[in-house]
Amino acid sequence: MLYVVIDHQRFPWAFTVWQGKDTTSPAQLALRMLKRLPAQFKTLFQARVLADGGFGSDEFLEGCVALELPAVTGRGITQTATPNPYPPPQAVDARAPVPTPAIALCGETRA
Repeated sequence: MLYVVIDHQRFPWAFTVWQGKDTTSPAQLALRMLKRLPAQFKTLFQARVLADGGFGSDEFLEGCVALELPAVTGRGITQTATPNPYPPPQAVDARAPVPTPAIALCGETRA
């Protein structure tokens, strides 16, 4: 399930059903949904991907990097981290207005 979150509003955007073993992985399905997002989302908003630990694979994170979408996911304690491809955040004045609205693209898995 892919949600678009703008401020405190959450909208279901897309969903897909994993067909099981020997089919497209959940990470590949999620990346396919992210690729279908309108290009304006990245230009009008500060887009971020927030996903649960089921999407913490290198495949998914590298796909988000290729789509130029910063991603935050859970990672298992046994997983090693890959180098961060994004520059460290710069200090900002918390009182300064945000130049563009922020949008979060949230994905979740259901057992």
